[in-house]
Amino acid sequence: MIHLTMEGTRLVGWLREHLFGAMGASLLLGAIGALTSYLMAEHSRESHLRKEIMARLEEARAPFELWGPREKGSNQIEYQVHALGKPAILQMDQPFFSWPLGADSSPLVWRVEKVRDAEPKPQSALQAQVVSLFFGTDRKVDDSQNSFGNRGGNLILGKMLVSVPRAHTTGEIERPPKYLGWLISPDPANHMVALVVTVLDPEHFFHDMQAVREMEHLGDSAFIFVHGYNVSFEDAALRTAQMAVDLNINALPAFYSWPSKGSAEDYPADEATVDVAAPHLAHFLENFADQSGAKTIYVIAHSMGARVATIALASVLEKRKDLNSRFGELVLAAPDIDAEYFKNTLAPHFAALREQVTLYASSHDRALSLSHRFHEEPRAGEAGSGLIVTAGVETIDASAVPTDFFGHSYFADERPLLMDLALLLKNRMRAADRPTIRRSSSGSYWAFPK
Repeated sequence: MIHLTMEGTRLVGWLREHLFGAMGASLLLGAIGALTSYLMAEHSRESHLRKEIMARLEEARAPFELWGPREKGSNQIEYQVHALGKPAILQMDQPFFSWPLGADSSPLVWRVEKVRDAEPKPQSALQAQVVSLFFGTDRKVDDSQNSFGNRGGNLILGKMLVSVPRAHTTGEIERPPKYLGWLISPDPANHMVALVVTVLDPEHFFHDMQAVREMEHLGDSAFIFVHGYNVSFEDAALRTAQMAVDLNINALPAFYSWPSKGSAEDYPADEATVDVAAPHLAHFLENFADQSGAKTIYVIAHSMGARVATIALASVLEKRKDLNSRFGELVLAAPDIDAEYFKNTLAPHFAALREQVTLYASSHDRALSLSHRFHEEPRAGEAGSGLIVTAGVETIDASAVPTDFFGHSYFADERPLLMDLALLLKNRMRAADRPTIRRSSSGSYWAFPK
């Protein structure tokens, strides 16, 4: 049975009177009902499919390599995968409709039909690579959406697999068009796709981390990305995978997702979440340093995430001075932090803790300009006359780098920034030695050439 709102009742009445007549309106209503029933069934089906995919893939300890689709234009897609070093064929059915898990999300909705042994295919046939990510989050699980929601909860650990297309463009997160996201399922050959999420207890979390490090031949470093406001869990995962591929620094990729509402209008609510999320992130960082096996850990924090990260990392280093050498760099990208507080309190504090800090700022960051107006105080990530220059912080002015309209995600969107960040993290080159940037005329900061 279909229950219409008052507006829906009026619409059907108008259609009956002006366009279709009584019979046409009834047929239209029946069609709407059939479509609604189909979508609801599809939603239920996807919940089962995601669990089925997880059950099939969660035992893998190595990244997957995907080839396909087997037949272009077919709804049946066949990929070759490498799991535990053994090639196999993974056959999936792709339905026409997908059901969004939240704002701007496009969940994987393929059903695993069967897995069979296969002969390895040449590298030239590779259509996508799959990145293994590890995460911590204090988001509550939203059972109605089968995903992590935007409400705060206890610390959860887990592992993700995210596919990145072979034709990936540096700095981009390939996705179906937003206006067609509800209609078109993402295709790993063309889009970045969050394939599967597995929640793990601490023992299996760090065990799997060691296994992935060995099987992917990763180095002894790791990076942890802390996202900003207006970011969903899936957004954070895709951004981390994109950075892992584009930076190419042979470090184990991880991210921490605090319960941002994932909506631009919820900025005040996200601000209120920062202090609550920081202790959870501190616990995650400390355990990561103790048990991940990484000798060097880089923390990359963006926007409002810089507030969470600075509070958390300072707490860890104050408590555990033996971990100071383990955290090799704190990168603050477009930090949405009060500029005076950063300069007079945070920067001296990290200098005293002997933590190396790199700050990227821009005068074209419209999101920080809005934050400046909202708080009536400059932000640490703004450049121009208020650019932060202080002891213990290497400040990089990125204003000369072309970026999108909002100019807020330039740190991971633009090739020059990614190259500079890779030199900093992989080659351990300080600002004075990196060829990607130039020392300013005053000698007190660095900038990208115009």
